[in-house]
Formats: sequence, structure tokens, C-alpha cells
Amino acid sequence: MKKTISCLLFIVLLAIFFSCRPKPMPALLLAADSLASANPDSALTLLARVEDSLRQAPEPVRMYYNLLTVKAQDKAYILHTSDSLIRTVVDYYERKNNHAYLPEAYYYAGRVYRDLNDSPQALEYFQKAAEAAEGGMDYNLKIRIYSQMGMLYIDQDIYDKALKALKKAKSVSIQNNDSTALIFNLRDIGRTFAGLHNADSCIYYYESAIEITRLIHDKYLEGIVNQEIADKYRQIGEYTKAHTAIISAQHTLYTDSIPYYATLADYYNAIEQLDSARYYCNKLLYIGNYYHKRAGYEGLVKIARKERDYLSALQYMDGYNIYTDSIQQNINQEAVRKVNALYNYQLREKENRQLKELARKQQATLNA
Repeated sequence: MKKTISCLLFIVLLAIFFSCRPKPMPALLLAADSLASANPDSALTLLARVEDSLRQAPEPVRMYYNLLTVKAQDKAYILHTSDSLIRTVVDYYERKNNHAYLPEAYYYAGRVYRDLNDSPQALEYFQKAAEAAEGGMDYNLKIRIYSQMGMLYIDQDIYDKALKALKKAKSVSIQNNDSTALIFNLRDIGRTFAGLHNADSCIYYYESAIEITRLIHDKYLEGIVNQEIADKYRQIGEYTKAHTAIISAQHTLYTDSIPYYATLADYYNAIEQLDSARYYCNKLLYIGNYYHKRAGYEGLVKIARKERDYLSALQYMDGYNIYTDSIQQNINQEAVRKVNALYNYQLREKENRQLKELARKQQATLNA
């Protein structure tokens, strides 16, 4: 009798265990998830095909679909213009305390708010993602979280925290034996030291990244890093090294030739090949942003002064001043935007605290 009762109890417990386990997601959604990183356009096509059929699906399936939609859009470099979808996803996984999907939900919330230029909110979600992913085995997600945090801190000119986040990303990349991620981590640490005006450390990390590209024989990544280090060499007056780096990066410049023109303009100016310098300075005047146009005018001023053509130098200086003023105006507008983002974030936090306090009091009244 006891044996029979024990057996029945075991069966009941087993049934409860399996009923509590999360139901497997539809195969098409799992396929879309696997496609999202390598082929996000195909993932979006697949998600669009099943959208109508999932309208009446159980809530866990619909929320997973919503998460995948945000993820695939992000991977396809589609700018996020609203937080409404990701907010429903985050709220659901928080409410369910779903540790499987919550780290990724937090991460993509951070990505959405970054696109919305809400840096404080983005950083908060990346921090939540890092905490939720702690102890997990998704190393790729951890690398992306810390990398995104680092780049956001760089955008905010908070270089000490950027360095801390990016070194964590580097550590996870090494742990995961991910050479490609490590190359970008080292490059981004180099960018951070550039912001700190530490030229030696900046160059060290860029050169370390280039060394790894050569070890894994990745010419494309080598070119990408060389493209940036050339600009750093140029800024510290190492024109020969800048020239060597930019020449080695030529095959990566078909989509963005501006760094190539800027480096060669400075290089030829420094070695007194003024016709070549003038050619590349003029190139900068017709492409690129305000910074590149200002650099083009600055180079032309130097050339005109060397040629004792002071009238032309004065005309070029007018162009240089116009773009300097425009850059300063943009800097001021960006500073105002950052202040507004922080202010709006603080307002949201104040409102959240007030709502939580009201909810606590209401719950205490109900329990009384």
C-alpha cells in the first residue's frame, strides 16, 4: 500500500514538474531567432509571415515574437523610433521573473533608448542587462552589453566608466576566445584613451588590435583598425606612420574615403608636397561633415601661407571660421540635448518612486 502511494505521489510530482516547465516556442520563431544575428533581413521576413497567425497565440509566444522583432530590427540597423514594443516585453518578463529572456530584453531596451537619444535610460537598461546576465553562459550577450555601455559612456565623455565597461568586455571576449570581439574591444579602449588625451595608451591598444587581426589573417578588420589608427598618428604628428596605415587600409575605404583624404592631406602638407596636399584638402570640402570641411580649409590655409599667398589664406580662413562656428553650435545643441535627457530621466524616476510609494500604501491598506 505504502509502495503504491509512494508511486502515485512520484507520478503527481512528475506531472507538476513538467506542467511548470515553459512550453517550447514555435519552430518558426526559433528559426527566426537563429537567423536574427547572421541574416536579420530573412528573420524579419519570417516574422512578418507569421505575424497574423500569432495574434491569438498565448502571451509567452506573443512576447517572444515581440522580442525577436525588436532584435531583428536592431540587427538590421533599422532605427528604433518608439519604445512601446520593448516596454511591453520588459514588463512581461519582469512580471514573470523570466531569467531566460530578461537579460536580452533589457539589452534591447538599452538599444532602443540609445536610438531615441535617451542615454541615461539606455545606460540603466544596459546595467540591468549586465546584472541579469551575471552568472549566465551567454558570453556574446555579455560582450555586447559591456561594449554598448562603454560606447555610451564615451558619448557622454565619461571616460573612466567607459574604460571600466570596455575592459570587462575585453575580459569576456578573452574568456570566450572571441578574437573578432576582442579586436573591437581593444579598438574601443584605444578610443577611450584618445578621449583622455593619453596618446601612448591609445596607440598601444590600437596596435594590439592590429596585431590580433594579423594573427587571425583578417585583412578586412586590419584595414578598419588601420583606418582609425592612421587618424591618431596624424593627430600626434606621426605622418609617415599615418601614411603607412592609411595605405594598408585602402581596401576598406570604398564606403568611407574621408579618413583617407584627411590623412593624405596632412601627410603631403607635412612633407611639403603642396599640390598633392591641395588636391586632398579640396576633396574634403565637398564630402564629409563639418569637421572634415573645417580640416580641408585649415589645410588650404597652411598651403597658402607656405606659398605666401596671403589673400587666398585669408579667404580660406573665412571658410575655416564658418565651420568652426557651426561645430560649436552643434556642440552647444548636443550639450543641451544631454542635459534635457538627464532631466527627463530624473522626472521619470521621481514619478516611478511616487507611484511605487502609492502602490505600497494601497497594498498596506488592502492587507489591513
